[in-house]
Amino acid sequence: MIPAGSKNADLAEDFIDITLQQPIQNIMGRAGGLPVNADPTAITDPALQAFNQNFQTLLKNDGLAFYPDWPVAGFYNVLVSNVQNLMNGQDPSKFLDALATAYNAGKPTL
Repeated sequence: MIPAGSKNADLAEDFIDITLQQPIQNIMGRAGGLPVNADPTAITDPALQAFNQNFQTLLKNDGLAFYPDWPVAGFYNVLVSNVQNLMNGQDPSKFLDALATAYNAGKPTL
């Protein structure tokens, strides 16, 4: 997004155009990012291929929202605190369990 009052809207547009070009997106994908416009064959690492294929599956199945707290109320807080725990050495299965618990607890209120 480019704010309406941006003093350098043309530069922002150029940055967005450059960033979304497939060669740049391919670099992002090979570096472990989550590109939106990469050539899937340009990502050769099997783990990164799986990561990007899973992302594409989520996109195709309308499994993503703009904000992480949209799935259920308060989910963002659970996500942030548990990401911090994960970075501090928490077992990844506990991370996933915490997210699943929060999601399942909030789902009936939707």
